[in-house]
Amino acid sequence: MSIFSASCTRDFVKKKIHGERGLRQRLLSILGCQSSFLSQVFAEKSHFSLEHGMRICSFFHLDSSETKFFLTMLQMEKAGSSELTKFFKNQLQEMIHHRNAISSRIGPKTHITEEVSARYYSSWYYAAIHILVAFDFINSKDDLKRYMRLPMRIVESAVEFLMINGLVKMENGSLAIGTANLHVDNRNPFVTRHHLNWRQKATPIIEQNLSENLHYTNIMGISRKDADYIRSKILELIQSIEPVIKNSEIESPYVLIQDFFQFDDR
Repeated sequence: MSIFSASCTRDFVKKKIHGERGLRQRLLSILGCQSSFLSQVFAEKSHFSLEHGMRICSFFHLDSSETKFFLTMLQMEKAGSSELTKFFKNQLQEMIHHRNAISSRIGPKTHITEEVSARYYSSWYYAAIHILVAFDFINSKDDLKRYMRLPMRIVESAVEFLMINGLVKMENGSLAIGTANLHVDNRNPFVTRHHLNWRQKATPIIEQNLSENLHYTNIMGISRKDADYIRSKILELIQSIEPVIKNSEIESPYVLIQDFFQFDDR
């Protein structure tokens, strides 16, 4: 169980030790308290102290962000006024918001100016050219024209723009990738255009229904707690594949699109 999906600290601890033989006794030993105290906490008749909280985080090997979240949640539970409770609750919400941001899960990325972003994300082919020039089979504008099936005037204009801004360069007489690892986060005013560009490109691919491609759509009715869990797993996937992408040999271009959202068509 993740602390970020827990309803309270006692729920987190209770579920972590449930069914784990001897874990309760080991935890009691670390906390330096009797079994009756733990029972009172689980029955909502008492609270862990902050010192208990720190030991619990160490016992379950929580990282720094998880520890901060656990201790903040514990302070919210122990708060003696509605004003203080609200203060810690807002802190928890800010931490969840930060955790749910993809930019917090991936490595350092290069940021471009708003002016450059406006054009770069205005159409799919800017990002496509930016990546395609890294492949051995793309060395010139003619190669791009044939591969992308675009008019030469569009290819020439896009390549010129990308070269001016250091995103594409000439290397030994061939086009090559310049600045890489761009990321547009959800605060960028052009992020919507970026997402729509590639979803529009995905439509004809889906219609081809090729066995080597993967498409998944599931309309579901679930609890908010389970929705948080699914979102966290998707973010973990994104984080886990970053080093794979970074160290992978450049052989074929792929596009990864993930959507998980709450909808209301009323």
